[in-house]
This record gives sequence, C-alpha cells and structure tokens, in this order.
Amino acid sequence: MKIIFFAILAAIAMCTTMIITNKKTKISECQPPMSFSKQHFDQFPNPQLIITRIFHHHSVHSPFYNAEHTLKDRADFDLIGSIARISSFIRYPKSRVSASTRKVGFFAYVRVGEIKLEQLLYLDTGSSLLWFNCQPCGLNVPEPIFDPKRSSTYTAEDCDLSDYCGGIGVRVWCDTRSRCSYGIKYGDGGYSAGHLAREMLVFGSTRNHLFGKREEVMEDVVVGCARQTSIYANGILGLGSGRVSLLKQRSFSKFSYCLGYYDDRSYPYNTLIIGHQAKQLRYGTPLIIQGKYYINLVRIRIGKTLLVTETSVLKRNPDTYSGGMVVDTGSSLSFLTQVEYRKFETGMINVVTSSLVRSYSIMVKNHTRLCYFGQMDRDLVKFPTVQFQFENDALLEVDERSLFQQVTVETFCLTFMPSESVTENDISILGNLMQQGYYIAYDLEKMMFSFQQMDCDEIDGYVHDEL
Repeated sequence: MKIIFFAILAAIAMCTTMIITNKKTKISECQPPMSFSKQHFDQFPNPQLIITRIFHHHSVHSPFYNAEHTLKDRADFDLIGSIARISSFIRYPKSRVSASTRKVGFFAYVRVGEIKLEQLLYLDTGSSLLWFNCQPCGLNVPEPIFDPKRSSTYTAEDCDLSDYCGGIGVRVWCDTRSRCSYGIKYGDGGYSAGHLAREMLVFGSTRNHLFGKREEVMEDVVVGCARQTSIYANGILGLGSGRVSLLKQRSFSKFSYCLGYYDDRSYPYNTLIIGHQAKQLRYGTPLIIQGKYYINLVRIRIGKTLLVTETSVLKRNPDTYSGGMVVDTGSSLSFLTQVEYRKFETGMINVVTSSLVRSYSIMVKNHTRLCYFGQMDRDLVKFPTVQFQFENDALLEVDERSLFQQVTVETFCLTFMPSESVTENDISILGNLMQQGYYIAYDLEKMMFSFQQMDCDEIDGYVHDEL
C-alpha cells in the first residue's frame, strides 16, 4: 500500500522538485517567504454563523441509501467501518483492514466554486483538511466531479506566496510549476492526493431543506483539490484543529452539531453549526486537543449500579499521549479498554431481563459481541438509563437506543467493544451512536466540550436566540 501511495504522489507531482540531502543536488523546499493570512482574509469577512444540515450514511436523504439493504447489511457496514476507524487512530493496528472506501458517519452538502457545484463531504473530527475531487480524477469516485477550469474563483496555491505549503500537519511539497501538492494517507488505508488551492464555498441554502435554511458564502478558503483518492465520497470536511482546517483558517473558536436517532432514516434535522455564537450547554467537561478531541471519563453508572473504574486508564495524560476518550463522529460503535469493557459488559448483562437468550454468533477476532435474541422496541422497554460521567460532573445519559443496535430482525447487540480486540492499544472512543439525541459543542478557545439532550428540529430557534 505504501508503494502504491507514494507512486501516486509521484504521478501527481510529475516532475516534482526533489528535496534531498545529497550535497551535489540543488535543494528546493517549500519555504514561504511571507505570510499574508490575516491581511489577506480581512478582505473576505467570515459569515457570523454557518448552519447546514447533515445526514447519516443510512439516511433516505443520502445518495448511498439502498432500500434493499437489510438490518444486517447496515449493521455489518457500521461494524466494519468502526473497526477501520479505530485502526486509523493508531500506527500499528492488530487487525489489518482493507482500505475503507466508504465512510461511516455523517455527510454535509457544500457547494463549491463559481458554479456552486454540489459536493457531498464526509464530516471528520479526526482530520483537518477540507478536500474534494477534481478533474482529471484518476479513480472511480461519485459524480459530480469539480472542474477547476470552470470556476473563475479557483486559484492554485503558490509555493512562493503561500504560508500553507508546509507546517500544516499534512505532507506537502512543491511541483515544478510552484504549486503546493499534498498527500494524505489515512490510518485505515484510504488516501487523498492532489493540489492545494483557494476556492469559494457555499454552505446552506434558502431553497433546498437538505442544505439548511440560510446560505453563507466563504471566499478564498484553502482546500485540497484531489486528483487521486480511494475514498468513495466527493471529499472530506475536516473539523480537526490543524492549521489548515476551516476552523483555524478563519479563526472560528466553536463548532457544534446535533444528531437525531438514525434508526429514523427519514429524519431531516441533523445539523452542523460553525461560528462563535453558542450557548453554554447544560453539561461541560474539559477538552484535550492532541491531534484529536479527547475528554476524560470518570465513572459509569448502570441504573443504580456504580461501576468501579480505573481513573489512570481513562484520564488523558498529555505528557505520555495516552488515556482519555476520543469523541468521534466517524465511528458508529464505541470502544473501551479491555479492563473497563469487561466491567461494563458484566453490568449490562446484570440488568438485561433473564428471559432473553444470549446469541454468540457474532465474532470479531477473538471477541464475541454481547448480543441477544429479540427486538429492542419490545424487549428493552424497561431498560434503565445509563450515565457516563465525565470530568466536572458532566453526565451523558443514554438509553437502549444508543446502547444497543438491532443487527438482524431477531438479534440486537451492544454498541460497545473492547479496543484491544481490534488494536494493540487501550484506546477509548465515544462513537456517534452514543451521541444520538444530543446537541454537542466544541469550544476550542476555552477548551471545553459540552452537551445537552435536544430534538434537532429545535436547533434553529435555539441558536438564533443567541444572535
């Protein structure tokens, strides 16, 4: 895979200027002689607030939706995608998965360029670059594909003028035409490669409810124009904290999203919000930013039973880059360390009615998923609320709709797995199933993560009350 990836990078760059240490060879590097970020972006004021609808891969509003897919098809997709996702967070996963061409999670429509071409971008809180496919594109990707030649607002990023051709957390180099080229290899085997450029982005719409109720234009945004990718989507909207992210480029200190329950496949109100205005939500806990977004899990309560947890494992240690729980929209399932998972699984078994029969049919490596024969809406009616308490007494309360998933007509399974069954690392992840029914906000300036239960159809009024 490494050989293929770097061969693609070479093909894109064509006669790329070599950066080597041989004293007989002239060295040419992407060293920006000037920085014009603040002065340049002052010409293009930020919208006060960006609000756009987002939708899950399994939604009827998604072009990936297939009415013939069964519950098992969708559950298998979520499982495989979640394993690929946790594998992408570490360098050497125990379980080698094939390159993930289709992403698990949520998507947003963004219109690109002078022609306002609709692009379906995958939301990723684990990466920073916003990129989309461009003509000519060398692999099979979904239409439409953006053609820079048709957009007068498109400008290739020039190595001699840009302060983004280096030091942005993405591999970049200069080609012989002095354009910034980039290459990203995601941990799950997926990749994207092309050129950096500046382009106009349009969020929301006054005409299409799938976009949102308001239209906001952002000009001159540094983006990736991909010529090669293995990811089956129009592109990725990175919501990470890297310098090239849309958030950092325009000094947005806050973003948030609201997620409904995605077993309602026609739910139209899932929403992404980017902007400085945000109310303090009911619960807030410190946010640790180290490439990804981490929070500290303190304890778990199942009904009236309080589980004994190992704080040293669950708390993020910034010095050793270990511990903590990653908040992630790209994994459907959640993960706990092996020790904490066993306690959690035992606690869940103890509160499931004794009339239900265990199913041992779903194996993931050496782990047997906790599953039962039955139907959630019938057999888990009286299931107790489970509380995940994070630092600062922030309580995330969830019910059976987040804790279990109907994987076949006659079987449902726990939405948690032990991370060591997939990786060599004791990493914990709060997946998107556990974030259902919540409005979730990230404050990158105050380093706070906050959340509140909310029906997303109330979000427009809730946010605009603050404007």
